[in-house]
Amino acid sequence: TLIACPDASLVTPGVTTFTDAAGVTWTAGPQTEVVDLDMGTGEVPAARTITAGTGLTGGGDLTADRTLTVDFGAGAGKVTQGNDSRLSDARTPTAHVHSAADLTSGTIADARLPPGLLAVQGNGPAITATSLTTMLNSAPTITAAVGDHLRVIIGGRWNNQSGSAKNFTVAVSLGGVTVCSTSLIAAVSSAAPDRIWKLVVDCFVASTSSIVCVGDGLFGSGSMFTSVTGTGTGDITAGLTFDVRGSVQSGGSQGIQALFVTVARSRA
Repeated sequence: TLIACPDASLVTPGVTTFTDAAGVTWTAGPQTEVVDLDMGTGEVPAARTITAGTGLTGGGDLTADRTLTVDFGAGAGKVTQGNDSRLSDARTPTAHVHSAADLTSGTIADARLPPGLLAVQGNGPAITATSLTTMLNSAPTITAAVGDHLRVIIGGRWNNQSGSAKNFTVAVSLGGVTVCSTSLIAAVSSAAPDRIWKLVVDCFVASTSSIVCVGDGLFGSGSMFTSVTGTGTGDITAGLTFDVRGSVQSGGSQGIQALFVTVARSRA
């Protein structure tokens, strides 16, 4: 209710309504008291309300000043503040999928890796020791899942300057346990520089505590190595140190060397 009219000249005795220059219609009561107001275009009535949506509180009709406040909290429909500990705490990610291009660092579980080469080395140290000595430049860690097949291929050279028959031994180990070893290989009886030999060892991961292996190979001009077998007892699913060791027979001038070593894995 308006007590005063903005322009008294607009009020004519006996006339109860009038329209001002803005197009607003006024209704006058006794003694020119304006008792009603017809809202014009664009005006907002006091009954109009402001309703707080999800994450807000406050609001109300327009009979008074109203405030909308953000509703912070941890429950449904609440808003997270910038200093909320949930934005920086440690948590286990839910299961999800990444493309290979997304993986640029870190460690991947071996069971998720496809078949392929696990280790490759070449030109190991020359061995002249009479006790088993590593033929690798470094001993890699090999991992595999139960049911996997591993193939170890070793190619090397043997050099004998003694002029008499000498022998040498090659052994493959996993986790410090010999899984495959040749017996003393009968070499030629005369000086034989740079004879080439090859050893192939196949291993089957039967369980977390059993790796069954068998191997054979060639020496010199085609003589077969005696078939060699063995069983490893380490848990290769957790990773085992792989090594190739060799030794030569005493009493002469000879040496052996691994020219290349590869370890490949296939999976059913």
